[in-house]
Amino acid sequence: MNTVDIILVILLALSVISGFRNGLIKELASLAGLILGIYAAIHFSDVTADFIGEFFKITGKYQYIIAFIITLIVVVVIIAAIAKIVDRFLKALMLSFLNRLAGAVFGFFKGMLAISLFIMLLSFLKIEDRLISPNRQEGSRFYGDVKGVAPWVFRFFDLDQKIENLKKWGEDETKDNNSKI
Repeated sequence: MNTVDIILVILLALSVISGFRNGLIKELASLAGLILGIYAAIHFSDVTADFIGEFFKITGKYQYIIAFIITLIVVVVIIAAIAKIVDRFLKALMLSFLNRLAGAVFGFFKGMLAISLFIMLLSFLKIEDRLISPNRQEGSRFYGDVKGVAPWVFRFFDLDQKIENLKKWGEDETKDNNSKI
């Protein structure tokens, strides 16, 4: 077990603890919010970007980044509000312990997805190998498995082509910005 594994285990343990504290309903909503938020941001951030462009007169790379973030946040907040209502209902039915126990399991999977998305972002920004050396990546027992979670989720929701388009767009923007310098 190397340093990367220790960090991953600590982050996942924190996710499990958080899941237990929050319970299944809030954790499920959090996971669903994250997945649906990303899905909505990928599919509908163009609409948000057009609104941002018209209303705030922002164009270019930042317009799409801001649109992606806003779309993601709106979906997550709506789902969190629904979860809060359902959680209160479960407390009234005295199902809190089962809710918390199941929340720990969901917290684990949510943590895996969040870490995987972070690694995917590092890779997208081409800084993954600078922050986590390839030797540490290969020597890690868990890194490859955790890294593969987000790509699996994207394939499951058939988002591969959208991700490739985002990568291509990011590379085109980088080339454009470098040519201006």
